[in-house]
Amino acid sequence: GKHSVQKRAMAEAYCSGHYTLQQVGEHFGVSYATVSRAVRALERRA
Repeated sequence: GKHSVQKRAMAEAYCSGHYTLQQVGEHFGVSYATVSRAVRALERRA
């Protein structure tokens, strides 16, 4: 769904190495903890 697409986008933005968790969170309008969880979820699937 749309939600998983956003979570993937957040995780990929962070994993690109160009942004901090805080910056990604601010861009997507979520907390850095939300981005952190999305990153961990993506890493588990990798």
